[in-house]
Amino acid sequence: MEQGKSPNQGSGKKESANNIFWNLAGFKPEIISKLRVEKYYAGIIGLLLLLVGIYAAMAWTFFFQTVTENAYVPVIGGLFMGFFVICFDRALIASMATGKPKAFPLLFRVTLALLLGVFLSQPMILKFYQPEIKREANLLYLEDVQKRREELMKVHKPALDDLARQEEVLGKRLADKEALLVAAEKEFMSEMDGSGGTGKWGYNKVAKAKEKIANRHREEYDRMKADLDPAIGRIRQSIDSINAFVGSDVATFRENNEYFGTLMQVRALESLMAKDPTGSLRRRYYLLSFILVLIELSGLLAKVLFRTRSYSAQLDLITEGEVKSAEDDLALTRQFLDGEREANSERIKSFGNGKADTSTKDRTKDFSESMLHH
Repeated sequence: MEQGKSPNQGSGKKESANNIFWNLAGFKPEIISKLRVEKYYAGIIGLLLLLVGIYAAMAWTFFFQTVTENAYVPVIGGLFMGFFVICFDRALIASMATGKPKAFPLLFRVTLALLLGVFLSQPMILKFYQPEIKREANLLYLEDVQKRREELMKVHKPALDDLARQEEVLGKRLADKEALLVAAEKEFMSEMDGSGGTGKWGYNKVAKAKEKIANRHREEYDRMKADLDPAIGRIRQSIDSINAFVGSDVATFRENNEYFGTLMQVRALESLMAKDPTGSLRRRYYLLSFILVLIELSGLLAKVLFRTRSYSAQLDLITEGEVKSAEDDLALTRQFLDGEREANSERIKSFGNGKADTSTKDRTKDFSESMLHH
């Protein structure tokens, strides 16, 4: 035969759960448990605070995952932030139950909720629109690489222009000499085949003279080429060195920025918002921020809506009783000290006015006995 659970066990578990929620909400269980209506409100507030803490832990864990690849840091950071939010809201709600709440803590909590709502909505938007964000981030990445190349070329442009001018001057000198050589060789060949100025065919006197001119131009060209080729080679080597440096720097920049981190994704999000003609992405971003702010403030809003007047009155009554008890104890202590002060004055006076035939030793003994008897 199956043994059923006793009613006391079920009520005990329910009471334990209620105690957890009441403690989370900043209510004293021994007081709120006696109030039939407000203990229900306190349970709702405690449950909301627990959900706010879970939400804060999850949101911050997700955020930390976007800035680090470590598996433990996001979890530890998320749990810490969730615990902090619960403790702070618990302190505020407890202060609201004892007298008039202070404006500064409430203002601070609302400001914190606004900041966290805006701050944490970005990672969620990035997750929701991840394909579009990646595509836009890739375009921005390519633009950054091109800008990097243009910046480097702008820096090295004066040196490259100067080297290009030097190469052009030397190349022109060599090209002019080569043109003279080619013209002289054509003159010699035309004189040899009879199409020259003399009209004679063969290796005649004029042909020999033109051959000498052509040979002289060739020798001069060869000497000039031997002199200028190393200089032109050095110039081209310098140009290639600058271009290689630019290419290496751009390649390093490409490798270092290939991973699309949080900043690049945020840039991509801003770029998509600017390019969105309908403005739907920006509206969703603002709406999500507003929803997150409401989630952050749900515990405090519940406390404001559920006015726990009986609980506050009980707290005020207990506080007044404790204050009155402390004041009574203080008054009794003062009365006792005043009585002791007067009695001691009388004893000292009687000690000084003792009988003349009584020795100082006897008077001291009598004074000590009176103190002990008192």
